[in-house]
Amino acid sequence: PALPRPPGMMWTEAAKMRTIGLLPLILTLLCLAGATESAEDSWIDIKGGDGVQYIVKEKGDCSSYVVQDDDIVFISHAGYLVDTRQQFDGNGDAFLKVKIGQGSIIKGMETGIKGQCVGETRIVRMPPHTAFDDPLKRFKSKPVPIGSTVEYHITVHGVQRPGTLHYYWVIMVEQGGVPGLIFLLIVLLACYGIYDSFSKSSRKTKSKRR
Repeated sequence: PALPRPPGMMWTEAAKMRTIGLLPLILTLLCLAGATESAEDSWIDIKGGDGVQYIVKEKGDCSSYVVQDDDIVFISHAGYLVDTRQQFDGNGDAFLKVKIGQGSIIKGMETGIKGQCVGETRIVRMPPHTAFDDPLKRFKSKPVPIGSTVEYHITVHGVQRPGTLHYYWVIMVEQGGVPGLIFLLIVLLACYGIYDSFSKSSRKTKSKRR
């Protein structure tokens, strides 16, 4: 008959079985740790941005416009506390209209939008002094505790750039209303009249030379 195994040997084999059973859990934890480290490494520091960082969550179309100073941009956004992941800000389905370089939004948010393409979504991380602890901003009430680092998920849906006809058309409509439109039409008709008159004069001069 087979001799019974010593108690120490039985414990060793049981320990081996438990260790093998824990291997999938250990591997999963290692993968999650690697993914977290990779995500942290993917943050891009903005040069001259006072510590503002961003990640491109979804690429956009950079062949049309890349946001720069004086652009009017239409964005959707959602703000979160980094520590608790609690959402404290957002505009839902409505677009927020912002003129870049005017200081109408918090500094870190404006810094993060610059260089963004139409259709691009960024996660912008802002240290407190570029967000709601900015000494140059006077908030009636702050939506986050003092010293909070925040993240904004920002998508650029459209850009209007000074110097383009569309830009001035929108400005005229918004600020001038119907009188502004009438004035714009008069100016266009006057320009066309001048062009037509010049064109006819040029054709007459050419015909006389012949």
